[in-house]
Amino acid sequence: MDITNAAGAKISFTDPYGSYGTPNPFPAPQPPLSSSAIPPQAFLTFDPFSGFQDPRTYSYNLVVEQQVTPSFSTRIGYVGSHAVHQWANVELNPFLNGVRLYDPAGCATTNSCYTQPITTANTGGIANYNSLQVSGEQRLKYGLTLLANYTWSKAIDNLPYNQSATSIASGVSYVYPIYVPDFRKLDRGPSDFDHRNVATVSYVYTPPHFMEEAPAAVRYLVNGWETTGIFQFSSGDPLTILSNQANNSQSGQQRDRAVQVGQPYGGDACGASLHCKSYLNPSSFTTNPVGTYGDVVKGAFTGPQYVDWDASLARRFTLHEQLYLQFRAEYFNLLNHTNFGDPNTTTNSTFGQITSTNPQNSATTAQYQPRIAQLSLKLVF
Repeated sequence: MDITNAAGAKISFTDPYGSYGTPNPFPAPQPPLSSSAIPPQAFLTFDPFSGFQDPRTYSYNLVVEQQVTPSFSTRIGYVGSHAVHQWANVELNPFLNGVRLYDPAGCATTNSCYTQPITTANTGGIANYNSLQVSGEQRLKYGLTLLANYTWSKAIDNLPYNQSATSIASGVSYVYPIYVPDFRKLDRGPSDFDHRNVATVSYVYTPPHFMEEAPAAVRYLVNGWETTGIFQFSSGDPLTILSNQANNSQSGQQRDRAVQVGQPYGGDACGASLHCKSYLNPSSFTTNPVGTYGDVVKGAFTGPQYVDWDASLARRFTLHEQLYLQFRAEYFNLLNHTNFGDPNTTTNSTFGQITSTNPQNSATTAQYQPRIAQLSLKLVF
């Protein structure tokens, strides 16, 4: 079967471009000629010759340890890091007065019209982490082994909110366009993973034998038990309030923030809605007026905290020298405490509402379940 072009002329495989009536684009000249047409598409780019540097992180710590008793020791330390040249997506071609920067009047005569976004991988990001870390360890004594840790920390960066971490992508740049002085200002705040207070306690406890004067059967039942557990606490995720009109600024970056006008927490976001918890106050935030960018800084507010206690109770019942039953009762979320997810942070009809127990920055939701108990009995011989 013959292949023809739109005019019906036969296309030759020995000269597909010429027989079709199109100039052969290969080999393409490098760099492209100034007369080469610029396609109307978005561009993702970086400049390896001007300011593109390898990311770098400096880590440091100072720790003091003290043996308080023969079985109990403490540790207190300052732990920090400073990262520079972090990858950040920067939009180079936003709108200014209704026209993109690289699509000015008369650009067609010089073949230099860029009508779509131009996003560059910029290495101007900076991040800092500072923390006070305290821990105590009780080695086995009176049947108790315990490890407790507490961290008071703050992580700050100037990277775009919720940007892609592994690739260049349009639509995830800063709130302010690059022609605004200090255009990173509204994105200089807590990192997405910042949790100010984090505490963890783990333990194993075997109570000493008691009721020695009781009948043998009673002593057999009440002694020999062991309990273990893990308690966890952390403060909530950083919350950033977004405008439901993402381009009221008319910059074309689709990153506008809300305007805060009152106290952030409380109010009645849920109204009569069922299975809903009010958290942020809808009357305290408004959509940014046309021509403005909003004023809420990244991570300015904090979501619900997380609390969990998992515990187990176990006992070995010896039946013979090499034969015993092992009983174990395990409880996850022992207190049946509800750990709420983050509220909707866009100023629309559901703003401020919490409707799930799924956290913002967790890779798994299994730990946010109601109390779960499981019992097991194992024969070991």
